[in-house]
Amino acid sequence: MAAAKRKEAMDLLREKYNAAKVELKELRAVTSENLKAHKNVAKTEMDVLKEQLAAALKREKELLKLGEKKAKAMLAAGERWEKKQVARIKKATSKKRRKKTTSS
Repeated sequence: MAAAKRKEAMDLLREKYNAAKVELKELRAVTSENLKAHKNVAKTEMDVLKEQLAAALKREKELLKLGEKKAKAMLAAGERWEKKQVARIKKATSKKRRKKTTSS
C-alpha cells in the first residue's frame, strides 16, 4: 500500500515536472520572439537617429561655413573702410593741400 502511494506521488510529481518543462519551453519561445521584436524596433530607431544625426552634423557644417564666409566678408569690409579712412587722413594732412587764398 505504501509503495503504491509512493508510486502515485512520483507519477504526480513527474507529470507536474513535465508540465512545468513544457510551459517553460513555451515561455522561452515567447520571450525570444519578444526580444527579437524589441531588437528590431531598437535597430529601426537607431537607424532613424543616425540619419537625424548625420543631417544635423551636415547642417552644422554648413552653418559654420556660412559663419566663416560672413566673418571673412566683414573683415574685408573693415579693411576697405580702414584703407579709405587712412587715405582720407593722409589726404587731409598732405602738403599738397590747396593754399588758402586770402583777400587783400
